[in-house]
Order: sequence, then C-alpha cells, then structure tokens
Amino acid sequence: MKRLYLPIRNAFLLLIAVCAASAQQAAPGVGLSFDQLAARAGIIFSGTVEKVDSSDGSVIHVTFSVDEGIRGVFSGQTLTMSEWKTSMTATPRYRSGEKLLIFLHTPSQNGLTSPVGGNAGVVQFVDAENMKLTTEQALALKRSARLRSAMTGTDAAASALRVPASDLVRALRLVTSSQ
Repeated sequence: MKRLYLPIRNAFLLLIAVCAASAQQAAPGVGLSFDQLAARAGIIFSGTVEKVDSSDGSVIHVTFSVDEGIRGVFSGQTLTMSEWKTSMTATPRYRSGEKLLIFLHTPSQNGLTSPVGGNAGVVQFVDAENMKLTTEQALALKRSARLRSAMTGTDAAASALRVPASDLVRALRLVTSSQ
C-alpha cells in the first residue's frame, strides 16, 4: 500500500505545480506594480480610440489619437496598433470614442503588440479629469512607491478606485524619465 501511495502523491503534487504555473500565466498582470508596467512598456500614452478594425480574422487593429505621449509616441500623433485576437481579446477591450491610458509592449518584428500585464495595462478614463482603476490596477498603484510618492492625494483616490488623470500622467512622466 505504501509503494502505491508515494507515486500517486508525487503525481498529485506535480499536477498542482503545473496548475499553479498555468494560472500564473493566465493572469499576466497579477502582482505587477505600475512602476513595473512602466518599466516593461515600450509605448505609454493616454488617448482616444478612433477606430477598431477586427475584419482581419486573427488580428485586431486599433487606431488611437494620442493626447499625452509619455514614452514611444508624441502628443497629437495618430497611432495604429495591431494585436493578436486571443481569448483575452474575445470580449472587446477597446471601443471607439473611449479614452484610455495604455502601457504597450514594444511592437514585435511583425508589428504586433499588446498591453503590458494584459488588462492591467489598459486604464479607463471616467471623465476628462479622472481615471477608473480596476481592483487589480488599484493594487498595482499601492505597490508603486515611486509613482505614489510623485502623486498628490493618491491613497484616498486609489481606495475609491479613481485617480486624478493629471496626477497619474505627471507621475508617470517622472518615473519613466529615470528609466
């Protein structure tokens, strides 16, 4: 009986380890701070979604009007990004007219990119002055000591899942200029 128990136990432990690793890959933004999102991003900007084109079967093309270029783009520029359609993008991540703050990976050789940390790298504006954070993004902000220190009134705003857009953009400019 003891001989049979050990191989079954080892197989079970291996299965648990594989499931844990798989779950970690399925949620790429979990545990990242905004400092880490910014460090991993080749392109950071706030802008308005002008057009979403998913007519290509495997790729989504999104055109943005850049309001505030922080890294890799300039304010006033029009940027079109291309992203693979995956299970994460099965539900639309972008809607025409929506204003967002985006952290994008540097585009690959074939021109494709995606938000750093998945949905953690896409922050929605509630209105012209405030951004709406998801719970994951609010935790990322709490883990970002450098970014928080450059912002005013952040703790109260983050606990309410809203952040003044001008404060976050200004703090991101400071943090990214030193990277």
